[in-house]
Amino acid sequence: MLKMSYKCCLGLYALYSCLVLVFSEDTVVTLTSGKINGRVAKTFKNITFYAFEDIPYAAPPVGNLRFKPPVSVENWDGVLNTTKNTKMCVQETGTNEMQNEDCLYLNVYTPVVPNSDKKLPVLFFLHGGKFLTGHGAGLGPDFFMDTQRIIVVTINYRLGVFGFLSTADEVIPGNMGLKDQRFALQWVQENIQFFGGDPSRVTLAGQSAGSASVSYHVRSNQSKGLFRAAICESGTVLTPWSYQRYARDIAYQTATALDGTFTKSNTSQELLQLLQQVPALQLQVAAHSNVSIPTEHINPGFVFAPVLEIGNDAFITNLSFGVLEKGEINKVPMIIGLNSEEEIGQVLNLNSLKKTMTKYDDNLALIVNDDLHIQNETIQLEVGENIRKIYTDGLFEDDLASSVRFISDGRYSINIIKYAQMISKFTDVYFYQFSYDGEMGNVDAYIDGAESVAHSEETRYMWSSKANEDVNKFPETDVVTHERLIKLWTNFVVELNPTFEADQLLGNITWPLALPDNFRYLDIREKLEVKTNPKGEVFKAWDSIYEKYGVRPFDTF
Repeated sequence: MLKMSYKCCLGLYALYSCLVLVFSEDTVVTLTSGKINGRVAKTFKNITFYAFEDIPYAAPPVGNLRFKPPVSVENWDGVLNTTKNTKMCVQETGTNEMQNEDCLYLNVYTPVVPNSDKKLPVLFFLHGGKFLTGHGAGLGPDFFMDTQRIIVVTINYRLGVFGFLSTADEVIPGNMGLKDQRFALQWVQENIQFFGGDPSRVTLAGQSAGSASVSYHVRSNQSKGLFRAAICESGTVLTPWSYQRYARDIAYQTATALDGTFTKSNTSQELLQLLQQVPALQLQVAAHSNVSIPTEHINPGFVFAPVLEIGNDAFITNLSFGVLEKGEINKVPMIIGLNSEEEIGQVLNLNSLKKTMTKYDDNLALIVNDDLHIQNETIQLEVGENIRKIYTDGLFEDDLASSVRFISDGRYSINIIKYAQMISKFTDVYFYQFSYDGEMGNVDAYIDGAESVAHSEETRYMWSSKANEDVNKFPETDVVTHERLIKLWTNFVVELNPTFEADQLLGNITWPLALPDNFRYLDIREKLEVKTNPKGEVFKAWDSIYEKYGVRPFDTF
């Protein structure tokens, strides 16, 4: 019944499109599921490209398909109108009219006339947003279209409770958002050729939660062969927030929020039945307003995040750290990196930051990540003291610059560097630190004693929006940095080497590989510089704490 009603809806939608649109031969594409019509678009620089938006890549995950892996969309008749974005997956909060549980759609942007013989490489990008927010339409492709060298694909994938709730068994195994991403990658393999794309030259990329997702695909055998390269911007499988250890407890809290009589004595199947029956927005409110993680320790993982699974369709079956140590990954070339001070935004509310750090100073056991698996509170306090000494000889509350550096490193820098260091033994890794603090980044936060480039600032130099489409309104150094990032990322997508040839824009620099015994990286400031050992002695100090005190097997780092 579900698929028939969806097919009927698509058929009516296509019929309506036929009545109101005059199709151009250049914008009609025949996919494996049916025909679609896109639109001719122009970048701010007046470069022509073709946009196909809200293409269904899977059936609506509603009704009995809620909390289930994605399944193929039913074929449709007529021509489906894919000329604008109208849907996003249900977000953590808010009432945006685009929010819809029926949200498994993707966008394709191509600089070449569809159905042509030309086959360009593909950048497949996953948005960030803590696994709770974001959508493919938020990534304007115009800057990449200006290059005329690659095709861009952006997608929606299930978020929050819909994408990552898990009962820690086979009833609701979890990771539906990751499975949506994999399904979309499979769709690209089957269909990107119709847009002038080469399915053998797909680069999987993402930022923040999207970046962590990319690294899960890099370690997943189920994603093997779906991409030939990867880019991780500020997130990996070792990032503490990218893994949830308390999923079953969270699932039962969600059920109890909906039905006060529901307890842990109820079965997982009863939980599934309850959660499949309630309206999407009611479930959204229950999950995000009444659920908490049962630990006070820092960085316990996002409430809804990837989990370990069991079952035949399991996406993640064992802890990531051990997988990386053994090199059991899809060995593809990678760009991996971070921003110079991911959590500099903390200084925008110094009173709140000081209050938080006072709490930690009063009980240093709280700053010891659960991934160290230390149970003894006396040892936890000792480790907490050692961690604080990395940053300050006094109290965190009296040294807020050090506090910012501590939070940035614990949530992002140290674990991202560790991830790159580990996989550099098995595949090519180009590591970067984005340190350019410009107006285009749009985060005005600074404190003496810390770096100044916040989480996600680099994305504003790469993805277009109304705020930045006219790059010439920004300082010249902003424009140059923007052009460099586009060039480096595009070079990598096309050639698998971001500096494959001498280039005056890039200062004729060569971006070297990061090697386990010679970890070099590109520092992207006003001037591009090759440096060694990001975060230097601070990283070494963290690494030694895990070696001395950590109880294996580790999950994150």
